[in-house]
Amino acid sequence: MRRSIVDRRKRLRIKDRFDLQLTSMMDMLVIIVVFLLKSYSATSVAFATSAKITLPISTAEEIPSDALNLVIEPVGILFDDKRVLEFKTEPAAPGAPATEPKAETAAYEVDPKHLADGGRRILPLYDAMVKARENAELLMSKAVWVAAKKAGEAAPPGQQAKEIVKPKFQGVLTIQADKAVRYDLIRKVMYTAGAAGYKVFKLITIKKEI
Repeated sequence: MRRSIVDRRKRLRIKDRFDLQLTSMMDMLVIIVVFLLKSYSATSVAFATSAKITLPISTAEEIPSDALNLVIEPVGILFDDKRVLEFKTEPAAPGAPATEPKAETAAYEVDPKHLADGGRRILPLYDAMVKARENAELLMSKAVWVAAKKAGEAAPPGQQAKEIVKPKFQGVLTIQADKAVRYDLIRKVMYTAGAAGYKVFKLITIKKEI
């Protein structure tokens, strides 16, 4: 009787060594990696749009690249998250509370004292853009100097260091504007950006579902 109980315990004893099936786990890992890669490529650049404007609708498929951001709001222009210009507004009636104009009813008028080149260049915006471009070029020059120094130290005696490719300022600018903004103001902004050294302009829109 006692021996039969011992034999039964031996049969029910779990094996100390067992094989782990990794095939299913590898399949799950591959699926997760593919999902993460597709999600990363689809959302490589994120833009914080202004709640004060309604972007126009477009069927364009291009995803915006990383660039300096310019926002045209009903009360003024923001560049690189800083207010650089306030539009000319009509004074409020005596005793009436001051209210911020809405995007569809705003005048979007630039004070003539802030204009140059026959009213085509917006001076405060131009100054801010030039400063941002100079800062970017200064950072690029420092990066090139550090890379050249490291390459020179790593070069063997009697051999020249590898040539360092100097990065150039691309001058890419994204523009967010309400669909009610007149083209005349957009043209002034683009002329100002071109005078400041920016060459590529991209208008941010809402993708229309087809």
